[in-house]
Amino acid sequence: MKISLEALQVIDAIERQGSFTAAAAALHRVPSAISHAMAKLEADLGIALFIREGRRAILTPAGRTLLDDGRPLLL
Repeated sequence: MKISLEALQVIDAIERQGSFTAAAAALHRVPSAISHAMAKLEADLGIALFIREGRRAILTPAGRTLLDDGRPLLL
């Protein structure tokens, strides 16, 4: 499965900002768009990318690997 550059940017923003809401603000989007995009990506991949703890979002090991492998593309 191919992952879009936009999806990598969203994952990166969530990881850097610490929450879906803060990432949405940083990306100038509504939080529901970020949540929907991540839910769809996780469903398409069949893996969880984030552990949701209250308002915090923490990368799972699979999410960390995906982001670490994709970060060179973001540069």
